[in-house]
Amino acid sequence: GSRAVFQVAQVAARVQVVPPSALMSTRKADTFSASTVPWVHEVTVRRRWPDGVHIRFSEQRLVARWGKSGWVNEQGDYVNLQGREGPAGLPLLIGPEGLQARVLEHYRKLNEILAPVQLQVAGLTLTDRHAWNMLLDNGLVLTLGREEPEAKVARFAHAWPRTLAAEAGRIRRVDLRYTNGFAVEWSSRAAVRGGGVIAT
Repeated sequence: GSRAVFQVAQVAARVQVVPPSALMSTRKADTFSASTVPWVHEVTVRRRWPDGVHIRFSEQRLVARWGKSGWVNEQGDYVNLQGREGPAGLPLLIGPEGLQARVLEHYRKLNEILAPVQLQVAGLTLTDRHAWNMLLDNGLVLTLGREEPEAKVARFAHAWPRTLAAEAGRIRRVDLRYTNGFAVEWSSRAAVRGGGVIAT
């Protein structure tokens, strides 16, 4: 994740609006949302006997972009930076509202599968029909369909160094929705090759 830097003064101002009775009337921690400070994930306020208060700031750790303007933190929560600029270089995740954690979980699993062949997920989309599409860091698009995306990507990773890596610059898309193989769509400059299904 990317470590955020936030203004302590902003957080302090947010906490100051908490009524004193809410802080001093219980031994348990009172947790207050700091949603008005986008870089802060949570503020925890604890009573420190006899008349002190301990305030702990938990910052957002953003791990991905979400859709057109949102972000996802390492817990899989949606984050709205309220127009502020986020860190560059994070993957783009897209999916139905409320499914950020699910898409992030699959993103992490797919990245682990691709790591041994030196590929990374640059973008992952879950459509409204719950079909998966993936963009790799080399520009290649993978169509995964609705079922078992990890198994399909594992099959692709197995075939990549043997049959596809040497042709990477000529491939536009790989369709992995086939049971025992995949279809390759070649770029325009490789149109003479045509398409075809490669068995695995």
